[in-house]
Amino acid sequence: MGEIDSFVVSGDSNGDVILWDKKSGNSLKTFSELKGDVLALAINQDQKIIYASGVDSKVICLRQVSVSNKQKHYNPKIIGHNSHEREGSDRDWVYSGNTRGQSHDIKSLVYLERHQCIISGGVATDLCIYSLEKYGKLQDSFKLKRSNKKFLHIPPFELKNQVTVCTDLATSNKKSESSSWQNEGIMILVLRKTFSIELWMYEKLKQPVFLLEFEKKEYGITSVCSNTSATFLCISDAESTTFYKINIGVDEVNLVKINSEKHDALTGVIYSKFINNTVLTFNNKGDICYSKINEQDDEISVTVEKTVRLEPDEEDMGKYS
Repeated sequence: MGEIDSFVVSGDSNGDVILWDKKSGNSLKTFSELKGDVLALAINQDQKIIYASGVDSKVICLRQVSVSNKQKHYNPKIIGHNSHEREGSDRDWVYSGNTRGQSHDIKSLVYLERHQCIISGGVATDLCIYSLEKYGKLQDSFKLKRSNKKFLHIPPFELKNQVTVCTDLATSNKKSESSSWQNEGIMILVLRKTFSIELWMYEKLKQPVFLLEFEKKEYGITSVCSNTSATFLCISDAESTTFYKINIGVDEVNLVKINSEKHDALTGVIYSKFINNTVLTFNNKGDICYSKINEQDDEISVTVEKTVRLEPDEEDMGKYS
């Protein structure tokens, strides 16, 4: 790799990214920014920017800059953090930053010059798109506003719009003086899109009424379910599962997040279903989880009651080997 500048770049099991001279075979520079095996490398078209990642799941950026020997002598920082280089070069490779968009090993990196982004994929099975600044630098997460996301996640399967129909709304809200949904035949429709959900009210022989849109921009929504009375909502994406209380008032509809314990079985959920006040979820690792919504006085919480791991039987697997 590197016909223009006659260099080769490699990554090893120590987390080192090493640049080599193609003619002599000598190492030019070593960067030790990653804390595990380097599994993926990408380089831009003019071969002056390198991206690397792996078991660490952090993506680092290395850039080639013009540096005189005098500059390097009086400014040691320009050599780069955790790096070792040979003297005498008029061009230098420097460490230019990092970001972490995925939680597990990254096994592939692709650089897209036209769109100024890189895409990573790996053990987490989703794809992560990282937007880049000028000169290919990874965006600094500390300088970004909440509305300007530095990366975007695409789930590992095609998402289709899905509608959940809540038909027991009038019955469940008879006790609520603030509720206006007292008429029989009113339904709440929960529409799942790729990065958002919408709540609609539908009454027979009338036009549907839009109530609420809830967005999750960083990760694509993988599963949504609501109980039949439209009082609780469960939303899952590639990283987490979150529970909400649906408040339907006369003039306002909103979602209130419910406190819940974190559990590995609630990550990567691809299917969920309400059974009374219990939510059954199934994730991409084969975990079945039963989470119970507890209502006591004015407090609502969610606890994981039971988890089951589905694993193939060794004897059955042998039949297909």
